[in-house]
Amino acid sequence: SKLRRDFKEYFGVTIHNYIIRVRMEYARKLLLEEKKSIFEAAALTGFSHQNNFSNAFKKYFGISPSDIRR
Repeated sequence: SKLRRDFKEYFGVTIHNYIIRVRMEYARKLLLEEKKSIFEAAALTGFSHQNNFSNAFKKYFGISPSDIRR
């Protein structure tokens, strides 16, 4: 609990939210800059199912992974 408290105090976000941010920003980079497929981006960011990745991506960015390339 000390790690969680100190992490939030130092970074201003919870460990969980920080990890989500890192994964989603990396996924965006994979899709836009590296032109990876949604399946590849999901796998490379640690999602075992593409649907879970798409839902998390849409929740974070407010847009689906397929729409981000348009």
